[in-house]
Amino acid sequence: MSIRPDNSGSPNAAANEALVEFFKAHHDDLRRFLRTRVCDPEDERRIAQQVYLDLLQHPPASLNPSYLFEAAENLARDPFGIRSTRDWLRRLIFFETPRSQAAAAESDDRSASIAEWQTHLANESSTGHSRYRIAWWIAGIVALLAVLGLVGWWAARESDSITTGVGEHKQVVLSDGSRIELGGNSAVTMATAVGLRVVALDHGEALFKVAQHANRPFQVIAENATITSPGAEFNVRRRDGGQVAVTVAAGTVKIGLNDLSASRQLHEGQQVIYDKAGQFSTIVPVTDESPLAWRDGLLVYESEPLKFIVADLNRYSARRIEIGDREAGDALLTGVVYEWDIDNWLPLLPQAVPGLDVIVDKHRVLIRTHRPEPE
Repeated sequence: MSIRPDNSGSPNAAANEALVEFFKAHHDDLRRFLRTRVCDPEDERRIAQQVYLDLLQHPPASLNPSYLFEAAENLARDPFGIRSTRDWLRRLIFFETPRSQAAAAESDDRSASIAEWQTHLANESSTGHSRYRIAWWIAGIVALLAVLGLVGWWAARESDSITTGVGEHKQVVLSDGSRIELGGNSAVTMATAVGLRVVALDHGEALFKVAQHANRPFQVIAENATITSPGAEFNVRRRDGGQVAVTVAAGTVKIGLNDLSASRQLHEGQQVIYDKAGQFSTIVPVTDESPLAWRDGLLVYESEPLKFIVADLNRYSARRIEIGDREAGDALLTGVVYEWDIDNWLPLLPQAVPGLDVIVDKHRVLIRTHRPEPE
């Protein structure tokens, strides 16, 4: 929540409030109109929100409802070509300028109105479809920053995306002093703006050491949630099946689902797992540094399903490892794997998990439930 000066008596604030009230008065009619133009209720909500943003960005000379319906008609023909989070961030570089900093000081009242109405839209009753997806969440931020005049739009440079190959580790220091350390076969996409620092973890695992900025929170997007902290050290690991594990080594983070339906707060020495269905596990204490041991080449597991372990190993193994059946994938394993010794570890797996077969050939390794040889 931002703290802003009381500008309620200014002409700009009064005009902005009139725009908000105008849109609220015609919102239901606009939604009914959109139902005749689009089939997906999610597109209906997205277009209505974009009309609102356009209204604040380009206020008409007179507040005529036809403005809203004409804008909605145009957007319904091409609902703003929403791209994935990765595409949005790859195509944008945000930067601070004296002009944008001045604009920030002048636009607090408009920013608050947008935030208030977006909260209203987000809390509407659902028709069974997800209210927001991660792509629209990012698109909304980008659109909001454009409204406020805080964004510079440029073609993306290679440095906006950081990737690692199989078995590779990489560290990068951001301009704000934050550090990101990536594990094998991982990728992040970054964007920074006035008052905002955003990183999308596209796949893999990364440790974030966030430089303290009380008024400029650092946000990591992973799957269907956003992890936010003004300054903390935390590890984010994307697992197969749309699960994400978050472990806090220092400080505090908040994890909020992008549809605003649930959130959790984690403190130092705590871990939680959430999934793409919006379910959170119980928050558990972490008494050692095993979740961060991958930085030293050690993959440490405790009662971990083999399917998740194999997904990790594939980020470090030159040979593809596959699970042959569900029973094998659900087998639980506790132990340590050295990333440089995976080839020697795999043949020993049946000793740790009886009933498994490990079949190795030149290009892949297959792990499956044991099948008796035919007589």
